[in-house]
Amino acid sequence: MSDRGDAINERQAYEFVSGIQNPIVRELGRFALAEARVRFMPTAAGDSDRSIGSRPDADFDMLFFAEVVVGIVAQTDIIQRLLSGESLSQAAGWDP
Repeated sequence: MSDRGDAINERQAYEFVSGIQNPIVRELGRFALAEARVRFMPTAAGDSDRSIGSRPDADFDMLFFAEVVVGIVAQTDIIQRLLSGESLSQAAGWDP
């Protein structure tokens, strides 16, 4: 283990995402996992991309992350309302 956090449950996260029937939600889940995975890659000296190698301070549960991301991107009705300019409260129906 390093002095920073490690990715845990990564295999399970990819298995979870691979099992999603909706192809758009599945690919968005894969995209999110790939972006998270980049954070654990070592950086080359002088690399200006700060997102690469910016590991968390504690272990990062990739399965939990995948479940949260999929739970969000699967709500296409809310996403469509957000993209049309509504606030999250309006789109999710939290505003009376």
